Amino acid sequence: NDTHGHEAGDRVLKLVADCFARISDDNCHVARHGGEEFVLLIRGAAPDDAFDKLDRLRQELA
Repeated sequence: NDTHGHEAGDRVLKLVADCFARISDDNCHVARHGGEEFVLLIRGAAPDDAFDKLDRLRQELA
């Protein structure tokens, strides 16, 4: 937001939210927490499986 303005920041947040929505299902709940933080609750997944799922998404976003 400081460098590129709020419109660009909003587009980035929407892109990230859309990515989270794509991996979300009945056992995965996504919420925005604060300005640019998101929280994911992945029920029924082993920690390693949840980490792998999010790490793949992180790689896509990178």
